[in-house]
Amino acid sequence: MGTFVALNYTMWAIKNEEKSIYEKIKLMTGIDEQYVKEIVTEFIERLPSDILKLKAAVENFEYYSIEKQSHSFKGILRNLCFDDVAEIAFELEKRSVEKNNSKIIIVSRKLINKLENIKEIIEKDKIK
Repeated sequence: MGTFVALNYTMWAIKNEEKSIYEKIKLMTGIDEQYVKEIVTEFIERLPSDILKLKAAVENFEYYSIEKQSHSFKGILRNLCFDDVAEIAFELEKRSVEKNNSKIIIVSRKLINKLENIKEIIEKDKIK
């Protein structure tokens, strides 16, 4: 089994275990669980205002702002091991550089939906 295949299997196994989101991120990144909690808490607290900023930028086709916000989302999502959603943020970043308005609208809606889902998942996980 190649290293890449083994790593992907390990990440899949971790993501599918019955652990808290904090424990999963800790296992996948090696970051201390308390620090993970701080990062996730800050991300969740800022998320509503960050989504509003993104929506406003998309409505006005402020390409630089969309690119900057998408890039920021991409980074934090990768750090939190939400790689699939980070790829959507990366796609939005690319579409903003291209100034492709129809794709910006479609991809931004997809990203916002996924971000709201992540927020729900993390908030439910806190209750456990």
